[in-house]
Formats: sequence, C-alpha cells, structure tokens
Amino acid sequence: MNIGIIMTIITLTGNIGSGKTTIGKMLSTELQYSFFSMGEFVRKQAQEKNMSILHFNKLGENNPAHDLELDKYYLTINPDSVVDGRLAWYHISSSFKVFLKCAYSTAA
Repeated sequence: MNIGIIMTIITLTGNIGSGKTTIGKMLSTELQYSFFSMGEFVRKQAQEKNMSILHFNKLGENNPAHDLELDKYYLTINPDSVVDGRLAWYHISSSFKVFLKCAYSTAA
C-alpha cells in the first residue's frame, strides 16, 4: 500500500529573538523544504531602496500600497516551504502554524 504524504507550508512566528530564522532553516533542511524569511526579504528591499529598516518599515504606516506590495511576497511561496515571518500565519491561512516563545532575558 502506498501512503501519500501531504506536503504543506509551515509558518513560524513568535517573540523577537525566539529563534524563528534559526529553527526555520533547520526545519527546512531536515524536511528538504524551501525556506523563506520575511525579515531577509524586507532587509533586501530596504537595501535596494537605500533605506534603513526603520525608515522602510515606517513607509507602511502612511502608505497602504507599501504594505500591499510586501504582502504580495507571500503569494510567491510554494508548497513544501517553511516561512519565517511575524504575520506569515495570517497571510498563509492554510499553513501549519508554529508560535515560538522564549523569555526576553534569553532571546537572541
């Protein structure tokens, strides 16, 4: 009998410094999934626009189109992926959701 394995998207969210990226990379390697990091994506976008992360993030406060452009990134994610992002669970509603929590005193 052939038992099929259902592949899915796993989203990681959690406290700042809780290890989302570290665990995401480890998990994607173990499962042989693709890895996507919203933080890395935002840093790259800010760098391409010669902006600091802080300034780049502030654009979304007054410009909804800026946030929508970032949200489109989630549409590029294929099945069999691990996604590290604070709102990834929201944008990929069918994902397997993991929340990482740690004490602020031990956060990275």
